[in-house]
Amino acid sequence: MYRQALLLSLSLFCLTPLLAEESRDFNFPDPLRPFNAPSPLTPAEEARERLHLQAIVMTGSRGAYAVINSQPVGVGDEVDGYRILQIHTDNVLLGRNTDGQPVIIQPHSLTFDSELNRSEP
Repeated sequence: MYRQALLLSLSLFCLTPLLAEESRDFNFPDPLRPFNAPSPLTPAEEARERLHLQAIVMTGSRGAYAVINSQPVGVGDEVDGYRILQIHTDNVLLGRNTDGQPVIIQPHSLTFDSELNRSEP
């Protein structure tokens, strides 16, 4: 009798995880996520978070260059998965595949006057 009870207990103990696995519902909200958690970033917001535009240099005949994440880049270059499409005096237009996402520059743009050999804000 003792042996049958022990065998029954062990079999129930071993089968319990299998039976419980079938009845689990994994479609519930994360209990540790706060109610006012920020929503996921859009691709444009993600680009603005990851890419820091530090300066734009307009050189006249040689074109424009930007400094993004401490790296000088020109039109056609790639930074962190984004291609530089256009460089303007106040912003840089980035693209991932065919979508261009504008990144607005902080007021650190410079223009270079080649005749006077000096930079002007």
